[in-house]
Amino acid sequence: MGVQILEGKKRILENRIIPLLLFLLSFYDFNKGLDLTDAGYSLSGFLYFKEMPGISAIPTFWSNVVGYFFTKLPLGDTWAGCLFYCTFIIAASVLVAYFFCKKYLDYRIVAAAEVFAIFYCCSNSFFCFFNS
Repeated sequence: MGVQILEGKKRILENRIIPLLLFLLSFYDFNKGLDLTDAGYSLSGFLYFKEMPGISAIPTFWSNVVGYFFTKLPLGDTWAGCLFYCTFIIAASVLVAYFFCKKYLDYRIVAAAEVFAIFYCCSNSFFCFFNS
């Protein structure tokens, strides 16, 4: 009886609580700090995608299509709104990687690796390197 209760709690932790925490952790540094993106490329490219000449639109077609879609969503034509919607892509990729990898590895190892990936790869506040 006690083993079944522990197994049930482990499944809830593994399948519900950790994915929820990973999803929320993806938004940890949302709209925090200084944004040094290329304003002429990213948001303006998304907003004026239909008017872009072919030579500018072809190399970045799919990113511009997704970005153009995000600008049509509520508050998508603002920096914070577009960043919010783009963070959903990061959160979705974290969850897909978590559920895929936990089939082959212990869920605790996968969760720790995903937390590191969120802070190291998807966050601008984890490391800051300066050339001196």
